[in-house]
Formats: sequence, structure tokens, C-alpha cells
Amino acid sequence: RMRWAMVVVSAVLVVVGLISEAIKGESPADCSEGLSSATRADARPRANLDCANLVGADLGGVDLTGASMSGARLMGSDLNGARLADADLRGAKLFGSVDLSNADLSNADMADADISSAELAGADLSGANLVGAGLTGTDLSTANLTGADFSQASWNRNLPPSWPDGFKPPSDADIWG
Repeated sequence: RMRWAMVVVSAVLVVVGLISEAIKGESPADCSEGLSSATRADARPRANLDCANLVGADLGGVDLTGASMSGARLMGSDLNGARLADADLRGAKLFGSVDLSNADLSNADMADADISSAELAGADLSGANLVGAGLTGTDLSTANLTGADFSQASWNRNLPPSWPDGFKPPSDADIWG
């Protein structure tokens, strides 16, 4: 019960903040040069959590389909089973003890995101854009990587990502260390 109460309170605070910004006619500032809120061709509303500080947040099982979370800081967060399909996570910080196991990240834009050492057991990354993503120590061995683009991804040679059997890592990876 306590977990659900925290999720509800967090969601209410986000909604209140978004309504307040809409009334004022303001939009969240970019947290990093080159990041901006993405737009959709359809009229479906999406949560705008660009640059949000969600360190340690409990978002397990939450539906964030299509959310804009570019530049968000999610270190230490629980996103186990979260629905992040079509989400914009460009430049997001998802490293460390982030739990993305069983998360739906299908068709998510995770270009330049840092998911080093994140837990991705059973995650669906099919069709995801991970161009330039940081993957040091990330266990992708049981994730669905069908059609995912890992071009120019980077990792430390002493702690490479674990790939599913038969998966061919990108030939243009930036391997350092």
C-alpha cells in the first residue's frame, strides 16, 4: 500500500507541476544543450519529464508510454516492469543500480543515454535507438534486442556489456579503458 501511495503522490505532484507550467505558458528548460522536448505526429498527450530529477524514484510498473524524459536523472530508480515504449530518453542518466528488468523499452529513443550497470533482465528493447549509449557493465543477455541500434555505443573494455547468445555487438563501438 505504501508503494502505491508514493506512486500516486508522485504522479499528482507531476501533474500539478505540468498544469502550473501550462497555465503560466512556460515549458521546462533544457537541462543540456541540444536537448528539447520531442513532439509527436499524433495528438496523444505525453508526460513531459525532460531533465527531471528522479533519482531513487519508485516507478516500477508505471505506464510512461511515449513520455519525454530526455536528460532525466534516474540513478538508483526502480523501473521494473515499467512501460516506456516510444519514450524519449535521449541523454538520460540510467546508470548504477537502476532496475529496468522486464521494462518495455520498445522503440524508445535512448540515444546518448547512460545505462551502464543497469539491470535489464527480460527487458524489451526491440526497435530501440541506443546510438552512442553508455553500456559499461550492462547485462543485456536476456533482453530482447531485435532491431535495436547500438551504433557508436561505448563501454570500458574491462567491463563490457553482456550480450544475448548470437548477438553481434556494433562494429563501430567506442571501447575505452
